[in-house]
Amino acid sequence: MSRQRTLPGLVVFLVGACCATLSLAGGPEFRLDYKKKGVHDLPNQIKVTATRRKGVIDIRSQFGIGSGTIHLVRGSWPRELIVRLYLGGLEGFNISNGTSTVSREDLIIRMIGKDGKPLPGKYLPREEVRQGYYEVPLPARFLGKGVTTLEISWVDFYRG
Repeated sequence: MSRQRTLPGLVVFLVGACCATLSLAGGPEFRLDYKKKGVHDLPNQIKVTATRRKGVIDIRSQFGIGSGTIHLVRGSWPRELIVRLYLGGLEGFNISNGTSTVSREDLIIRMIGKDGKPLPGKYLPREEVRQGYYEVPLPARFLGKGVTTLEISWVDFYRG
């Protein structure tokens, strides 16, 4: 079964329960693979908004642990690509392009508050958790020629 939903400038095709194809007019096209329900059946969501110049990967995960794969179906990666994780904490983050993997420690990660301004500290304050996020700009070299897949995994807090 397939459903089509159109928003201004954004076309989303949902296929089954775990895949979507996303594109903006004239921009790259992506296929997303991830589990819509994570641990304890809590929802996960990955959304990509991209033009040729800039792209944003929004990740929301209610349980806080998950993974997903973004496949470049048509076009080129945007010149600038940012991952936004809407989580209370970000203790674990890895992204792989098929040939190399980069972890949290190797990236510049900023916490952004609901007002769009950077926040200090390691964890989002309680009042910021709903609308604040962690922002991870991906290095341009990571999206080089021949890269068609990004595998992302995240952990808000290690449970041990």
